[in-house]
Formats: sequence, structure tokens, C-alpha cells
Amino acid sequence: WIISILRILIIGFMFGSGMSIIYSLAGAIVSLIVMMLVKKINGFSIMGVSMIGAVCHNLGQIAVAMIVVETTSILYYVPALLVAGLITGAIIGIISKRVLVAIKK
Repeated sequence: WIISILRILIIGFMFGSGMSIIYSLAGAIVSLIVMMLVKKINGFSIMGVSMIGAVCHNLGQIAVAMIVVETTSILYYVPALLVAGLITGAIIGIISKRVLVAIKK
């Protein structure tokens, strides 16, 4: 939690704006909560948890965007974001699994 929030704040203040920080925090909070809950359920691999987290990150950002722009028309982006979240979540999951194996050695 601390690393995610600090990363968002540092990068947001250095390269982004207040709105980028809000979008990033929303995505991070939603994804971290969901990943914590899913991790407690047996049967999900690190890649599965990562994929669910990535998708939830996108959904958290879309929810904030709908509030900010006051329209639901932004939901048209959801299919593309779901695909992108699944792909990036899988990549992060694969990398995480390999890093954990290397650390254990």
C-alpha cells in the first residue's frame, strides 16, 4: 500500500497533475483491495491475481472518470481496457512469478 501510494504521489507531482493523481489513486486502491480479497481465495495463481488487479485498476479509473466528466458514455472504453488489463496483468504476473522464483533461490 505504502509503495503504491508513494509511487503515485511522486510520479504525479513530478510528471502529472492533480487529476492524474486522483485517477491513479482510484485505480490503485480498487485493485489493491480486490487483489487482497482474491488472494485469500485458493485457486488463484499470482498471474490470476495480477490480471484481476489490472482489470480492477482500469475499472476504478473509469469510475472516477465517469464522476469527473459526469457521463456514462465513457463506458465505451471498457472493452478495450479489459483486454489491455488482461494482457498487462498476465505480463506482470509472469514477471512476478519469475522474480519470486529467483528470490527464493
